[in-house]
Amino acid sequence: MFSSAAPVRAYVSPLGRARETASLISEHVNLDIQIDQRIAEVSIGCWDGMSMYEIDAEFPDALKGSRPHDWYFRSPDGETFEGAYARVTAWLREARAPAIVVTHGLTGKLIRGLYEQLSKQAMLMLPAPQDGFYQLANGRSEFIQSD
Repeated sequence: MFSSAAPVRAYVSPLGRARETASLISEHVNLDIQIDQRIAEVSIGCWDGMSMYEIDAEFPDALKGSRPHDWYFRSPDGETFEGAYARVTAWLREARAPAIVVTHGLTGKLIRGLYEQLSKQAMLMLPAPQDGFYQLANGRSEFIQSD
């Protein structure tokens, strides 16, 4: 770690995988880690850990008429799109740049979609690769592939 460098603000989801990733980053960058529940992954409630097949078997017709990626918001006890959108919007209004944000796939799509002012469907269709990160600047996001 570069202890002489000023710390870089890092907003981190409280969930384990994000905290582990932030810990790995902190081995190379002096981070000022701020755990923030508002950037946790979207909750799909009782569907967490279930395959689409299992969801369809246990909750017949719950996925009927869903589009790609909007099924996450159909769980009977999960988070709604409007709820997730509101919490991410509140976080984004308060977030200060420059910063590193360590979150999850669907929440990352919401952050990028809000930043780029995309429609609901467009933001849900954004890719969520696991081999790099997105840099947000000037109203756009750019994927940076890891080496």
